[in-house]
Amino acid sequence: MLDLSDPATVRGDVPGASLSASLQQILRGSGITFIGSLTGLLLAFVSRLLVARFGTETEYGIYVLGLSIVSICALVATLGLTSGVSRNIAAAQAKGESWKVREFVFASLAIVAAAGTLLAGGLFLSAGFISNTVFHQRELALPLQIFAVAIPFFALLNLGLAIFQGFRRVTQMTFFQNVVFNAVFIAFLAGALYLRIPFVSVFFAYLASLVVTLVCLALYGKRTLSASLTRTSNHSEKLFTSATAYLVKFSLPLLVAAALETLGLWIDTLMLGGLRSATEVGIYNAALPLSLLVSTPLSAAAYIYIPVISGLYAQNQRKAISRNLVIMTKWICLVTMPIAFTLFLFPDVIISLTFGSKYAAAADALRILSFGLFLLTTSGLVMDTLLAFGHSRFLMASAFLMLTVDVILDVLLIPLFSIEGAAVADVCALACWQLINCLKLYSLSGLHPFSRNLLKPLAVVVGALAVFHYALRSALNVGTLDILHGVSTNVFQVTYLALPLFFVFFLALYILAVLLTRSLDEEDLQLITTIETRTGVNLVPLKRIIEHFM
Repeated sequence: MLDLSDPATVRGDVPGASLSASLQQILRGSGITFIGSLTGLLLAFVSRLLVARFGTETEYGIYVLGLSIVSICALVATLGLTSGVSRNIAAAQAKGESWKVREFVFASLAIVAAAGTLLAGGLFLSAGFISNTVFHQRELALPLQIFAVAIPFFALLNLGLAIFQGFRRVTQMTFFQNVVFNAVFIAFLAGALYLRIPFVSVFFAYLASLVVTLVCLALYGKRTLSASLTRTSNHSEKLFTSATAYLVKFSLPLLVAAALETLGLWIDTLMLGGLRSATEVGIYNAALPLSLLVSTPLSAAAYIYIPVISGLYAQNQRKAISRNLVIMTKWICLVTMPIAFTLFLFPDVIISLTFGSKYAAAADALRILSFGLFLLTTSGLVMDTLLAFGHSRFLMASAFLMLTVDVILDVLLIPLFSIEGAAVADVCALACWQLINCLKLYSLSGLHPFSRNLLKPLAVVVGALAVFHYALRSALNVGTLDILHGVSTNVFQVTYLALPLFFVFFLALYILAVLLTRSLDEEDLQLITTIETRTGVNLVPLKRIIEHFM
């Protein structure tokens, strides 16, 4: 249990002397991961378009269904080790226990390979039964068998990326996961489309892309990580010792937590299908993927945040953990806020651009989800901090509670309010989840992500945008901005010109609120200095402005 001796440090109100090495590492890794995630989303979108163009709607549906099944099987095959191994590798490195690092890597690879092979065999043999009895789609049998072969490769690829995460190799993870796999898959798809070979080639293309990416990652890992995985003579040569037993025991609750979180992502869709109609399911799933853009900066930061904080925790660096949590939360809100409020104020335009005007009924659901997920970013790294502290069982319990709340609220709200009820249920469940995580972290260590320098400008921005939203709705009521109601005329003109301007406006508004409320920290100035050093651009005038408002 942490016992922070400096209450001001815990509150996050005392500025640090400089931008710490750990904070620089988190910031640099977050930027790389964020750019890589956006690149991956774009390439994945292109691959989806190619698959949809390649076959009929039924064939595309079979592809999505098969991909969902193999993704779940690959998640189960990892046994939660993707989260556990990254955390424990970072902690072992921080303690200088290199023998544990080697054991964690090779033992986890052996376990996942075995689990993946068993699941692959089970799915391959039961493919006919699943397709005919469960989904009543005879055409699904062969794709399931092909995807079954992909399970161990899929699981090992995810584990390999987690191992690189433990070593804090962010660039490699971003490159292999977001660029290499998607680029290879697109190349195979383009070749199959050009040669006009049967649609079943799509499934072989996916399998081949996984194999190629995994082989490339393994060869790169052998070349770059071999020094860190050298066998030492003064420790046991056995692969499975008490350290491995601890890793598995630590990781299994994370498997349950990950499964519950994945189910929580889909439970609203499933409940809508059961309580309402397939049409409302389709409409809701226009809002859901767009709202997840709000959480992209948080996910990018979490990737490098977990191993860095795990290392600091292993070294008992209490003040550094507190400061990193507070400052990173503030910077994540800065990046997230323009995305969230653009989605909140202009959902009709954004949905019309991406999914078409027939999905405009999802606008209110998108508004609810985007605002709720933005509020979630103010405490989003709390769960990752608990993971770094080793509380995997608590995370499993809190995820179960989140899913329970979501199901109860879905049953109560969906029959009355349809997709808006599903959105409210999702946001409320996530809020309860994060509240419990925050209370747990605070009870353990006194840590929390909130500081006056986060809350003051945030309150100003929310108030200003409430006024702006009221004025915008007044303008809509007199018909001056009818385009925002989903009218198709000039929708592209408004989207491409107005939305980027509003995005910049919201970002500028937040920065102005930070300045006027004097909510700057010493790390903000140090960040500008770091950028100036790296880019060679003269930022002295900007630093003078920041110093004036500190």
